[in-house]
Amino acid sequence: MLEELRIRNFAVIENLTVRFGSGLNVITGETGAGKSIMIQALSGLIGERLDPTVIRSGAKQAVVEGVFHLGDEVLRFLTDHGIPAENPIIIRRLIGSGRAGYINDALVTMRLLKNLGERIVELVGQHEHQSLLRIDNHRNYLDTYLGIEPQRVELARIYRAYLERKRAYEEAVRRGEELKERKELISYQLKELEAADIKPGEEEILTRELNLLKSAEKRKAYISEILHYFYEGKDSAYDLLARVSELMEKLSLVDPAMERDAQQLKELLIQAEELGREISSYQERIEYSPERIDEVINRLDQIRRLKKKYGGIEAMEAKRKELKAALEQLENLPFDLEKRRAELDSTHRKLLEYADRLSKIRRQGGEKLAAEIEAMLKGLKMEARFLIRIEETELTPEGKDRVEFYIVSNPGEEPKPLRKVASGGELSRIILVMKSILAASDRIPIVIFDEIDTGIGGRVGEVVGLRLSELARHHQIICITHLPQIAKFADHHFLVEKEKRKGMTYSWLKPLDQEERVVELARMIGGKTLTRAALKKAREMIEEAKCLRSQT
Repeated sequence: MLEELRIRNFAVIENLTVRFGSGLNVITGETGAGKSIMIQALSGLIGERLDPTVIRSGAKQAVVEGVFHLGDEVLRFLTDHGIPAENPIIIRRLIGSGRAGYINDALVTMRLLKNLGERIVELVGQHEHQSLLRIDNHRNYLDTYLGIEPQRVELARIYRAYLERKRAYEEAVRRGEELKERKELISYQLKELEAADIKPGEEEILTRELNLLKSAEKRKAYISEILHYFYEGKDSAYDLLARVSELMEKLSLVDPAMERDAQQLKELLIQAEELGREISSYQERIEYSPERIDEVINRLDQIRRLKKKYGGIEAMEAKRKELKAALEQLENLPFDLEKRRAELDSTHRKLLEYADRLSKIRRQGGEKLAAEIEAMLKGLKMEARFLIRIEETELTPEGKDRVEFYIVSNPGEEPKPLRKVASGGELSRIILVMKSILAASDRIPIVIFDEIDTGIGGRVGEVVGLRLSELARHHQIICITHLPQIAKFADHHFLVEKEKRKGMTYSWLKPLDQEERVVELARMIGGKTLTRAALKKAREMIEEAKCLRSQT
């Protein structure tokens, strides 16, 4: 609910703070006192466009601020948009050098402010903010009346599943066509990689082998020279080592302390002999093979070419697996597409069946809602036929129904769209009827009526007032009226007053106590001159209102 409204330097309002209550808040006052200014300020607070001319003369900017207590759903909406969401919620609108809106001191766009406003306030009487004039809302009104939100949620779920399967099927078809076009290349590349059969580390092994093959002559020369110094010649390494070992053996016989060293030299001589045999064996194994060199070079060229083509050994293995999977996918494509198509068709049938079921519910319920609205309008002395037309249109997550309200204002005329022909007063009464029917399930908590009494008299006004009172059980209602028959039902009554001081006009809103209410109702009944009869009638009307409310 709107708990407090603060307005500064807005048209004829210099500084105003007013606290509203729950239930039915009625605003009355003489014509021109500034009641419409209040509604204009409120509409600006919830994101409607305001002209800078509303700034009071002599002021640099106008400020409208509202203190709200909102439900969990709206608080979640604010949280989702990064706005601190904890009651009370303070909305502030500045009108001056630029357009600025704030929610709990966080600067917000006008679009966000308007989106929030549409969730918390229904402003009836100004075409700029009437959900009844937006065709998209007509289906929502009907669905709310029918209580089919669970069915709508389920339909939306099936619709999303259908779109997902449709995208998956189309992607499989596209992928299949792409694979067909690339089949020859895929087969060639896979054959190339599998035939190459390159092992990890193979390139390094072959590179070492090639280096050895190319160095065969050089290695043989080294070995020949090594063996020459080791075995041949007068002073070969082996002979010298054998002579030293023999001398150490003799020394150890003279001095047993040298026996260990002599033994080590003997072992060293044995190792030298084994080393010589190994070197000789290595020399015999050295082979120069031009054919093997060519084989290794060709294999290395193949490996390096494929590495450059595919991006490395690991990349080649990954590519091989990818190509193999692509061919398998291509082989299984007919079966896969058939399966996906069957799933898609099944989901589509389910979607159409569910949409048909929802459409049938809407068509049956539409006739019932139209009849209820028409009957209530007659009670408000609005002799009109009300129709709800449902046409089949493109399937969406909400179904396949385009719902629009039509009205026949005069007998013999063709039904015409409500949005094109209804007057402000008619719209106010229709929205009042709609709100009355949908009161318990309508999520918009605050409803403001600005033209509810246009074109109606006292007897109808009393019916309207009673309807407003009933509606106020589920919503906070703010109603501007000229009819005492409506004002008498107020839970909270406010009077707009105006005066001129030093060439400036000042307007303010005054909450009325019980006795002041009597005086204001008497003024509305008999004009400026108060009579005992008018005062008596005013008291009687207030008591009548209490009695009527207790009976509903």
